[in-house]
Amino acid sequence: MSVRIEVKPAPASLVFMGMAILTGAGIGIQFYLAGMAIFGGGVDWVVHRIVGSIIVLPILGMLAQAFMSPRLSAVRELTALLATSYLLQIAVVVVGQEVDMPLVAALHPANGALMCAISVRLAFRSLR
Repeated sequence: MSVRIEVKPAPASLVFMGMAILTGAGIGIQFYLAGMAIFGGGVDWVVHRIVGSIIVLPILGMLAQAFMSPRLSAVRELTALLATSYLLQIAVVVVGQEVDMPLVAALHPANGALMCAISVRLAFRSLR
């Protein structure tokens, strides 16, 4: 005879996972918006900039939750890495444009892909 115990994730984990999924989806939308801006899809870079600014909200929410909830202690470092990557995302554009260093600005999409991967990893890890 075996006993099956079902462990349900805590509400904090579910909210955290939702914000991680939202972040990953937002970043995916960012790639699409950039493609539309580049290839003349009727969207300009302002929309990309606005959505990029909004993405900070779930990232800050995850960061606060990871450091306030003992249940999420396992994802603190990865969440801090995501927040740091977001700051780097802004920095590479500012440095690339203001100092006229396109090689630095070219890191923007690569860092975006890294951020997307981190957010997906966070979504899965938050359920442990």
